[in-house]
Amino acid sequence: RQLRYREAGCDNLWQYQRRVDANEGATILMIDELAVLSRIEDGEKRKYAMNLLASIAQLGRAGGLIWVVGMQHPLADDLPTKIRNQLMTRIVMAVADAKAAEVAGIPGAQWQPMQGGMLLKHGGEITAGRGVYLSG
Repeated sequence: RQLRYREAGCDNLWQYQRRVDANEGATILMIDELAVLSRIEDGEKRKYAMNLLASIAQLGRAGGLIWVVGMQHPLADDLPTKIRNQLMTRIVMAVADAKAAEVAGIPGAQWQPMQGGMLLKHGGEITAGRGVYLSG
C-alpha cells in the first residue's frame, strides 16, 4: 500500500484519496484488552509485543491504519508511553483515581459520574460527554 502511494506521489492515505482514489479505505485494527498483552510473563516476549505494536502504530498511520484499543482499569505499566503517545483520540469513561486518569492521559477523569460520564481527548482538546447504556 505504501509503495502504491509513493508511486502516485502521495505521502499518505488521505492524499491518495484526494488525488487518486476517493474509495480507498482505511484498515481498522481492533485490539481489545491490550493489558493482557502487556502482562505476558516472559519479559522478552512482552517487550517484543509492545515494540511491535508501537511500530505498527507509527508506520501504519500514513498507510491508513486506524487502530482501536480497548482496556479496562489500565495500570501505568499496561500501556507503555511509546504506545500511549500514538493514540490520537482517547475516550475515557469513569476511572478509579488520579493515577488511572494520568495513565489515560486525561487529568481529572476520576471525577466523572460513574454511569455514562466520558471525556474525549483529541490532540490537546478535551470534550466532556455523556453516554447511555442501551439494551436491545
